[in-house]
Parts: sequence; structure tokens; C-alpha cells
Amino acid sequence: MPKRKKHNSDSEEEENTDTRSEGNKDLFCLDNHIFFYGEINMDNFKCLRQLIHRLKKHKKIYLHFHSEGGDVQVGLQMYDYLSQESICLHTINEAECSSSATLPFLAGQKRSAFPHASFCIHEIKYESTGKLSKHTKELKHATKQMNDFIEIYLQHLNIDKKNLLELLQRDEYLNYKEAQKLGFLTD
Repeated sequence: MPKRKKHNSDSEEEENTDTRSEGNKDLFCLDNHIFFYGEINMDNFKCLRQLIHRLKKHKKIYLHFHSEGGDVQVGLQMYDYLSQESICLHTINEAECSSSATLPFLAGQKRSAFPHASFCIHEIKYESTGKLSKHTKELKHATKQMNDFIEIYLQHLNIDKKNLLELLQRDEYLNYKEAQKLGFLTD
């Protein structure tokens, strides 16, 4: 790991400038910037929690995204965790923030994006095989998760429920200006 010398009047100590979460290629941090370049899944969420814990000494943490999404339940869990943490969080979409990745992105008190970044929100994709009773339970659970997504989007975005439901059905990408108008971005 690269190290830089930190100078103070009494002593010199070394400070890590690059921290990779053990065995994870999708997350790393430089100073108080965490780069989340991968899928929303439990392994990446565990690594994110570790990195945030290490960076709590900073007044502000920057969380950079390039993610196509992933596990719906983990996206909701990440949103809850980041929303409840006592940190000043600035989320940044560097290229793509789609599907369940939009939830932890919205947990940022300040949210921004690179000029050519895109966002995509859509209805939850759901597949099931097996007995009808299992299918019915899974569909009920997926519907609850979709309602949780809707509630979070309505809390953060400048859109009413009717127009949000239409947007979710279209499954289209939003460019910077569209995302800014919709309220994904705070600056």
C-alpha cells in the first residue's frame, strides 16, 4: 500500500492513502474517498462497512459509485445503514448507478454525478420456479420490496407516485440533466 509521511511538530507518522478491503476487487479507498465499482451484494456491503468504520475519523466521506445494481435486499440494507450512520456522506455517480445501487446513492446528504453519468430505476426483476405456494410467498415479498423502493424514491426525488410508477415501468436510463431535474442530485 502506498504510504505518505504526515508531518507534525513532534513526530512523523505514516498514514495509509490506499486501503483495499481484504480480498475484494470491487471496493477500495483513497484518503476519505471510497470507490464502489461493483455489484450490490453482501460481500461488497460487508467490505463497505469495514471501510466506513476505518474512515469515521474524517468529517466527510465521499462514496463513488459505478454499479449496475444487484441484490434488492442488500440495496435496501445498504440504504438503511448509510442513512443511520453518523457521518457526513457525499455520494458521487462516476459512470452508472442503476437498479438497487440507486438506494445507497440516495443515502448521501450531498449527491452529485459526473457529466456523462447515468441512472436507471425500474421495477424489481423477479423470477421463481417451483410450487405455487412458494411462488406466492416470493411474489408477496418482492411486492413489499418494490413498495420499499417506491417509498425511498418518493422521499428523495421530485416526483409524484403516479409518474414514478410510469418511470419504473419504462426501465430507461436517465442522463445527468434528467437525474438532476428528478432530484437524484443535490447540487
